[in-house]
Amino acid sequence: MKIKKLSEETEFTVSIRSLIAFSVAIFTLVGVWFEIKYDIQEAKELPATVITRVEYDLQIKDLEKDLDDIKEQIRIASEHFFHGDFED
Repeated sequence: MKIKKLSEETEFTVSIRSLIAFSVAIFTLVGVWFEIKYDIQEAKELPATVITRVEYDLQIKDLEKDLDDIKEQIRIASEHFFHGDFED
């Protein structure tokens, strides 16, 4: 395969389908860019979220319950693995 040198006489062909696809991609990216900028600006103007002590305590209790459930699942899995009890 011979590599051609670029010059003023070099021809470059692009199909209409490729131009349309490229244009749609550019317009989509620009649209996403402006949508993200708008969302960021809107988020900056929103009031800060305030978490009360009660909400915080409830979240901690939920996390502790989830952690206890995970510990129990690990304990059961370990018993099955080390004792060869795979029937449950």
